[in-house]
Amino acid sequence: MKKILAKIGAIIEGVLAVAGWIMLVYFVILGIKQVGKILDKIQKKEELNPERWELAEKAYKEGKKLFWEKDFDKAIEKFTEAIELFPYHRFYYWRGKAYYYKGKLNKAIGDITKAIELNPSYFYYSERSKIFIQKGKYKKAIDDLTRAIYLSPDDVELFCRRGEIFRIKRDFDRAIEEITKAINIQKKKGLKVDSSFWRNCYSHVFYVYLRRGEFDKAIEVLIDAIRFSDDSLKSSLYEELLEIYLKKGDYEGAIEYFTKVILQSNSADGYYFRGRVYYEKGDYDRAIADFSKAIEIQRDNSEFYNWRGMAFFEKGLYKRAISDFTKAIMLKPLAEYYQNRGQVYQELGLYDKAEEDFREAKKREKEAEIEITKKSAEIEIEEEDWEMMAKVDSLIEKNEQLLRQFMKQFEEIETIYWFLKK
Repeated sequence: MKKILAKIGAIIEGVLAVAGWIMLVYFVILGIKQVGKILDKIQKKEELNPERWELAEKAYKEGKKLFWEKDFDKAIEKFTEAIELFPYHRFYYWRGKAYYYKGKLNKAIGDITKAIELNPSYFYYSERSKIFIQKGKYKKAIDDLTRAIYLSPDDVELFCRRGEIFRIKRDFDRAIEEITKAINIQKKKGLKVDSSFWRNCYSHVFYVYLRRGEFDKAIEVLIDAIRFSDDSLKSSLYEELLEIYLKKGDYEGAIEYFTKVILQSNSADGYYFRGRVYYEKGDYDRAIADFSKAIEIQRDNSEFYNWRGMAFFEKGLYKRAISDFTKAIMLKPLAEYYQNRGQVYQELGLYDKAEEDFREAKKREKEAEIEITKKSAEIEIEEEDWEMMAKVDSLIEKNEQLLRQFMKQFEEIETIYWFLKK
């Protein structure tokens, strides 16, 4: 009897195991079919008319080449050709981008909307939100960003952009709330605060508090940002922090903070910024001591020499001041350094040398203005976006190829799925 029961138990166990495997395969296939929907339209088209798809893809690739060459009119023609052969979401997206760079924002929105209808990805919602912001349609932009965040809840940029809209709308509390979410995601990911994240996101909270005159909260934001920032950003954040302390007139608070920086890292920046505080207090001896320590640690920083030169000048140590300004000029010939040295020469009655430095200062100022104008004309932000777009496009291409391979590997399981479905 026990043997019979054991056999029956084994049979039941076997049946359950088989049933379990069947169910597992069934649910795996359901998942695969969901993933497969991403390529459903394109796969159907390839199956029905592979030659037609190849022509569409060829036109699309030619369009992208023209797009990167910034020949937008011809790019639009090629993307349109691809769409007429097969209305694929990415073809609409790229034609929309071409319209965007032509300044035809409504047509761009129309094409990206069509891309969303075919494939409602967070990326397309995000891209459309940028155009809505540019058109001042903030409610529509917020709606798009909300949908994008639902699809990609850990994307820092989406929260930053939504926060920026609230800041523009002067809904400062909502702006702080959104950007704080972005900051927390960044920290959770273990990512450093770099110059891009500071400029495009983190700093918005800082400027909101500044606008409100809430200097203590602005200081808290800066100190927190410094804690999580990479080394390349720290110096500029220290500069912002110093300005707030000086605006508050809180010299002791600034000295206390930068002393902590020195004790923690013995950095040149710590000594330099504390020296700046002593300089503003009129304590030139301590300022000189700190600037000298900063120079000892980092001898190639022109600002360290410039500020020590200014402290020497205030103490009437003109030869030392000239020496430091000359060193600063050798490292970085800025108009400000020539101006400072010229003032020392003027104080000494060396008017020819002073005039020579003042002329050079004016010349350098004009050159700097021309350089700034040139950089503005190049639209550096657009170029950064250009590079980002290329990377994103390459990533999408690779992911699509991986999905195709994935689908092919499971063709046999797909057959089982249809068998089970019947």
